Amino acid sequence: MEKNKKRLEVGDNVIRRNVISNMQVMLKVVRVTKTQAILNDGCKLKIEYYGLHLDEVGANLWSGSSYELATEKSINEYNIYARKLKIKIWFDNFYKNASIEQIEKIYNEYKDKI
Repeated sequence: MEKNKKRLEVGDNVIRRNVISNMQVMLKVVRVTKTQAILNDGCKLKIEYYGLHLDEVGANLWSGSSYELATEKSINEYNIYARKLKIKIWFDNFYKNASIEQIEKIYNEYKDKI
């Protein structure tokens, strides 16, 4: 098992997922000490890990967030998630202030493309 142990390094991307809301945030390791990796939001992770799962320093057993080292696949999934969230927020703001004619115009333009 010792040979599978890895260390976080400055510049590594980490994805934090909230277990309850499924909200995702991509963070970056900005500093490394002997035992901890500090992320750009100030969160501290244990520097050594055995797989994709990372442990937060001081987190209790029932923490609402999970951390994993970002892979190419998870970065692509995160980018899709972020785009969908951005579009959803824009649309939520748009439809509250839009007239029915504006909404119908957009619907008619894109209904055959979906």
